[in-house]
Amino acid sequence: MCSLSSLTSAQIQAIANVLPAAPAPTPTPTGTPDGVTLYGSYCAGCHNPLATTTKPGRNATQITNAIATVSAMSSLSSLSSAQIQAIANVLPPAPTDGASLYASYCSSCHGPLASSEVRGSSATDIQNAINSVSKMNSIVLTLAQRQAIATALGG
Repeated sequence: MCSLSSLTSAQIQAIANVLPAAPAPTPTPTGTPDGVTLYGSYCAGCHNPLATTTKPGRNATQITNAIATVSAMSSLSSLSSAQIQAIANVLPPAPTDGASLYASYCSSCHGPLASSEVRGSSATDIQNAINSVSKMNSIVLTLAQRQAIATALGG
């Protein structure tokens, strides 16, 4: 075998000049997270399939707060902010009527609207419960939404 150690620097340069340049490294694609797939993998088991989700209109902040405060969701703390945003982006918009808002935010604990244990609650009662009942702390409703729910409850 021939030894390369005897080559002069001019000879080494001549060899280098005729060799093809190394290709630039291909960057690893980061891609946009797929919210539909993420929802199906991490959310649908508890919150129904996307088409019938019990969490319409939730934004990334609300989802992040729920992950931090709802013990059953703590396993999702490894989701990145981009993944959480992707999930929020695919959720259908929140309803605006009181009965639908109640179904989305309240019925899983308080039962169907017609036989709800919280019938007669006012918008203030609803906000007080959100503030004081730990399982409700992740709920964020506007005043208009609380008033719509209260109206549906007959409060």
